[in-house]
Amino acid sequence: MFKFFYLTIFTLISFGILYYLVAIALTPYDSQNILQTNNLIVVDLVTVISVGSLLGLIHSIVDKLFILKFYQKPRIFLGLRRGILIATTVVVILNMKLFGFVEWYYFGLVATLGLLIEILLSSIKKKESLEKPI
Repeated sequence: MFKFFYLTIFTLISFGILYYLVAIALTPYDSQNILQTNNLIVVDLVTVISVGSLLGLIHSIVDKLFILKFYQKPRIFLGLRRGILIATTVVVILNMKLFGFVEWYYFGLVATLGLLIEILLSSIKKKESLEKPI
C-alpha cells in the first residue's frame, strides 16, 4: 500500500517540476528564435519521468483492482516499465515532429520499436521466472 503512496507523491512532485521547467525556467528557443537543445533535453527527460510515473501508477492501480487477486502484491515495476516505455515513445515521436520527420512510417517504426522492446522484456522476465527453482 505504501508503494502506491510513494509512487503518487513522486508523480505529483515530478509534474510540479515539469510545470516549473516548462512554464517558468526553461524556454526551448532563445531570443534569436534558435532551438536550444540543452533545454529541450531537460524538458524531455522530466516529461518522460513524470508521464511514465503517472502511467505506471494508473497501470498498477488497474492491475491490482481488475487483474490480480486480493492477496497478490501489485506489480509496480511492471507498471513503471510500461509507463516509461510509452512515455519515451510519445516523446520521441513529438521530437521527430519538432525536427521535421513527419512521414507516417517514421512514427510507425518508433511505435513498433517500443512494442518490440516491451515484448522482449516480457519474454526475458517469463524465461527467468520459469528457470527459477521453487
